[in-house]
Amino acid sequence: MQGTGEDMTEHPVEEAVEAEEAPEKERQSFRAGDTPFGIVVTEESKRYQKGESLGSFRIVGYYGDGKTYSGATPTANHTIAADLSLLPLGTRVFIGDTVYTVEDKGSKVVGKLIDIYFDTREEAVGVTRSGAKSAEVYAAIAK
Repeated sequence: MQGTGEDMTEHPVEEAVEAEEAPEKERQSFRAGDTPFGIVVTEESKRYQKGESLGSFRIVGYYGDGKTYSGATPTANHTIAADLSLLPLGTRVFIGDTVYTVEDKGSKVVGKLIDIYFDTREEAVGVTRSGAKSAEVYAAIAK
């Protein structure tokens, strides 16, 4: 379940989000600087530099109302849900040239899967339904 904050009104974009890897021939990869939905450089991103690679993660999208698991209001180009055993709350990571902060979790967000928050259903569906995507994820280090 994406967006599992108790106050969050969920709007999942697919019935079940699986953490299983897509077959190699179906998986798309993105170069550094790209994200599955384009290049987005935020002001926050300019305050960080890429650290070590945390590996390749499957990328999906979600949207909703209310608060995240951390209690924060979700923000596009900022909030992600992740497996908290791999990326604890508050962890900042680069996906492409955008810095995201882990502020949410989901019951189906397990393993190397990141669920990116979007403002609209259309954006979330566009990422999730356009096929299995993977992106290299990097630690974000303050400059």
